[in-house]
Amino acid sequence: LRIDLELSFAEAVWGVSKEVKVTRDVACGPCNATGAKPGSKPEQCKACQGKGQVVHAQGFFMVQTTCPQCRGSGKLIKDPCEECRGRGQVSETSTLQVTVPAGVDEGQTLRLAGKGEVSQGGAGHLYVVLHVQGDERFRRDGEDVISEVTINFAKAALGGEIEIHTLEEGVTGSTTIEVKPGTQPGDVIVRRGEGIPKIGEQSRGDHAVVFKVEIPKKLTSKQEELMRQLADELGENVKEKRGLFGRKKS
Repeated sequence: LRIDLELSFAEAVWGVSKEVKVTRDVACGPCNATGAKPGSKPEQCKACQGKGQVVHAQGFFMVQTTCPQCRGSGKLIKDPCEECRGRGQVSETSTLQVTVPAGVDEGQTLRLAGKGEVSQGGAGHLYVVLHVQGDERFRRDGEDVISEVTINFAKAALGGEIEIHTLEEGVTGSTTIEVKPGTQPGDVIVRRGEGIPKIGEQSRGDHAVVFKVEIPKKLTSKQEELMRQLADELGENVKEKRGLFGRKKS
């Protein structure tokens, strides 16, 4: 059997135990999976002698096909079980506990051995396909996680500190990192071993912090004046400021 299981980003990172409801065929109890009414038992099919296959001539060839009387089972049930109506199986809905390990990713599959449908041949497996919700604060790349932080141009030039989101405390943690003077757009700080846990291991991936530098669209008069002074110091030729009546006449 296959079922789909939805996980939050935090549940995929740190693991979780969840209950799932599964409807499957299991062996019928009253007839002990024989399909025959209690006190009776299936009889051998006389058409195929219990082999489930019959052989007949087709031209010069002998062709073997499934027995039409017993449909390949080799047995016939004259007095079927009232519970399963001769199927030997009944439908059952049960609640199972699924343990999701830390570090799983979208599309991965967990196998629960023996939790699939049950027949006379034994129990099959249950496959749980995982679907992980995204988190706008983080982008995953294997066991590594990437986050973007925006700083203004003053902090990028002069340096300072900034608070960032982390994966700790169920992806609700935070920490302070240092912004070096002269930080450029696209510069990266790598926090080693602070990424997503590796399945079945004690180690973790890395957390890469990518800087984006924000340029203000509007400045106050004082800010503009200071920026012009800075431009003069740097020898930059910038656009001149024009007043309300400073436009050229055409």
